[in-house]
Amino acid sequence: MASSRSLIRSLSYWSFVALLCGLVTEVSVRVWGLMPPYDLQAQGIQYPLTFALDPNILYRFLPNPQRAINRLGFRDADFGAKDPSRQRVVVVGDSFPMGLFVAPNETFPKRLQALVPKSEVLNLGVQGYGPDQELIALSVCAPSLRPDVIVWSLFPSNDLNDLIKNRLFEVASDGSLRRTTSNPVTEALPMLRTSMLVRFFLTGRFLKPEVEEALQPVLFTDHEAPQPVTPKTMEIMSAVVRHVKQLAHSLRAPLIALIIPSYEQAQPNSSVSQSLNDDSAAILANEGIETINLSRRFQNHPELYTEEEHHLSRAGHVAVAEALARATPFLP
Repeated sequence: MASSRSLIRSLSYWSFVALLCGLVTEVSVRVWGLMPPYDLQAQGIQYPLTFALDPNILYRFLPNPQRAINRLGFRDADFGAKDPSRQRVVVVGDSFPMGLFVAPNETFPKRLQALVPKSEVLNLGVQGYGPDQELIALSVCAPSLRPDVIVWSLFPSNDLNDLIKNRLFEVASDGSLRRTTSNPVTEALPMLRTSMLVRFFLTGRFLKPEVEEALQPVLFTDHEAPQPVTPKTMEIMSAVVRHVKQLAHSLRAPLIALIIPSYEQAQPNSSVSQSLNDDSAAILANEGIETINLSRRFQNHPELYTEEEHHLSRAGHVAVAEALARATPFLP
């Protein structure tokens, strides 16, 4: 009988120790924000970039100076202290400012900096980001960067679809923008985050194969937005635009929106509708935001895009930078 009680006490003790260790590990994983890292072979970039899942913004690139990814996860040099003699311009957007198919110093943000010597242009473009993720990135990074001007690069051909598939925001009944309670990444992550580490040690994968495979197109595959887009989509877009404007106003930084058309729209005698670009421009104009719509300017100029994957070519980045330099009244 005594030996049985001793065995029970021993089992209880070690069970408590195991539970406590598991709890401490789980809390540590959550406090440190450890998320599964993956390699991505980005289009037009000759080396893989490492990204981590992020429940707040879906994913973010991890710093790698050898791969031209800075400490904040953007394809640029590290952002130093602000130089009071230069006007700091922050460019936020997707793969177009990030500059797939060109070197980091050939992107239109850096081309703009070369055209306007008294400026310092920071590139916050991230492949696959939509307007919702760009709002979050600006909210997190812009206050410490203290921009004098914010340039918001938009690609309506898939940006509007991103607002639906990302499921990061919704519009409340009073018209305000609010975060959703779940999104594709929060739904993919297990309740116990430590189970990802256990799975990785056992199988070499952080999540179930079918979960990882299902996430890939949600995060990085561009889907053309259906035409016409639904009123719900335009409602979310309008609310995101208002929040970006409010953020810029709080930072006392003029906001300039840049609308980039698609490769198909730039073809000679293209019959592809410009309605998504025009509708986005109308939303921006309704908020009083200075907007540079390149749709008409890029029409009949397919050489401004790469034939592969239809991103901006070197000539395209030069053309965008020149358009910004000419049409931006806030730059010296």
